[in-house]
Amino acid sequence: MVGTLYVIGLLIILFGVIAGFSTPSGLPFVGGAIVSGVFFMALGKIVELLERIEQKLPNQSNSNPYQMQEYAVVSSDFEVYESKNETYQFFTLNGSNLIQARVFKKYIEIDGDKYLFKLPNKESQEFIKHNSYNLSAAMFTKDSISFINLSALGINASLMGNQIVLSYSKN
Repeated sequence: MVGTLYVIGLLIILFGVIAGFSTPSGLPFVGGAIVSGVFFMALGKIVELLERIEQKLPNQSNSNPYQMQEYAVVSSDFEVYESKNETYQFFTLNGSNLIQARVFKKYIEIDGDKYLFKLPNKESQEFIKHNSYNLSAAMFTKDSISFINLSALGINASLMGNQIVLSYSKN
């Protein structure tokens, strides 16, 4: 791509200069060709620099956008799965609150990548677990840990001190 832009720029300059000098009053044509050719060559240089930057920052778009922290989790609407001093990873990504699905272990039925959530006083909901995060995924895996988007379950999260309080959304 970079080479193509350089070649296009040089060809515009070359043909513009030849055509401009071969015609009477072609001086404006020569100026326009030089400016256009230099533009394409500069564009090629910009693309080259961007490619170098991209090589120096590999997988930058996949770097850790997850600002995970571990919290104790409580709820008055359902029983949170707990083993001794259990904490769960919780984070916000693109405006969505996400938490380890294990919080709901008592209410989950798993069939391959299908997770059926049967929370008390709510209708059952089924989600397909994706292998990585994307905006449309209500559930995904990162580092072998399954995460669920709380809004997909109709649950709100509030941070109170060093714990997350989960409650059903009011509709």
